[in-house]
Amino acid sequence: MNLKEKKILLISSYFPYPSNDGGKVDILNRIKVLYKLGYKIFLISTVKELPLQSDISCLKKFCNCVIIIKRKSNWKSILSLLPFQVESRINLKFLKYISKYLTKQNFEFVLVEHFYSVGLFNKLRRNINFKKVFVRVHNDEASYFLNLCKASNKIFKKIFYFIESIKFCFYEKMIYKKYKVNGFLYISSDEFKKYKFKYPERKHYFVPTHVNPNEIKIYKNKLEKNVLFIGSLFMDVNLEAIRWYLNNVHNKLLEKINSYNFIIAGNTRGNLKIIEEFFKYEKVVVQPDPVSLDEIYEKSKVFVNPILSGAGVKIKLINAIVNGLPVVSTTKGAEGTGLIDEVDLFIADTPDKFINNVVRFLENDELCEIITKNAQKKLLDTYNQQKIFEDIIKEHSLA
Repeated sequence: MNLKEKKILLISSYFPYPSNDGGKVDILNRIKVLYKLGYKIFLISTVKELPLQSDISCLKKFCNCVIIIKRKSNWKSILSLLPFQVESRINLKFLKYISKYLTKQNFEFVLVEHFYSVGLFNKLRRNINFKKVFVRVHNDEASYFLNLCKASNKIFKKIFYFIESIKFCFYEKMIYKKYKVNGFLYISSDEFKKYKFKYPERKHYFVPTHVNPNEIKIYKNKLEKNVLFIGSLFMDVNLEAIRWYLNNVHNKLLEKINSYNFIIAGNTRGNLKIIEEFFKYEKVVVQPDPVSLDEIYEKSKVFVNPILSGAGVKIKLINAIVNGLPVVSTTKGAEGTGLIDEVDLFIADTPDKFINNVVRFLENDELCEIITKNAQKKLLDTYNQQKIFEDIIKEHSLA
């Protein structure tokens, strides 16, 4: 497919590099896929803090242009009828310059990442030339914020998340009913089916996160019996999951397996206080804000995803499989992936079953290898964004 002179505008709700959480991994992989398809990518990212120039330079390997918009963060954004995640990204100070620059371009399509970025796009759309627009759906945001509300143990956060959930109920309905969108691209197979049923008049596509065959790592037998959890440690749903595991699973595994250790790794946004409670546990290794995850995956034998709430696909689970680890997950942690219990991973929703499934992997390398191979084959067969985008491009006459 020769698309070398074709341009697209990608509007991201955050800066996708370094890719130290699942959402960033998903967006960065999509940028690479579209670049490989021959598109010239114009990227707009909204940020809380300006990224390092070196990080911008890394993205410019794939993007023709990178534009950074600093988000608003004030009480006016919180009091808006729009969700805070939407309103805070509509910074009018930047729009005049951006519109002037982008007016000179002709885009084959605009890809809006998250409902968070739809408000910004609507401010820009009259001033840019484009043929089609697609919205990437990362979560059922109303459900996502309701689950954050349930997971948080802080009153202010609970109130904020609950109000955001209500706002997103109305905002999502407005997007599906009134906005001119040529297609919605879902990371989750479950949410794809849900919204396709709910809004049959719209175009819906299941577009799982991309898996690069060259990045697949085979399972390796390991003497260390390290169990791993990786996730954004500033997220209440991940902290809730870690606490559940530590309180219900960890100590019993210590009794069963002497060489067992639990590794916790992830982005804290520099706030180490949120993970202080985890240092008190025996044989728990906490690795905050790792520069690279490669060594952490390398020394781990099993990945666990004891998520109790949330929405969308937990990309941490997909990344673990790509890196050659068998997975034990709750049902919630595996939703939307299409992976099958006892074939591609083990699913457990009670402490006893979770413990037994972790032990099965820790004591049986052959089982680890079989399950990991099954899961990786499923991902390679299904999680191919290049093929999916080629089909969407052809359907919408953008080739």
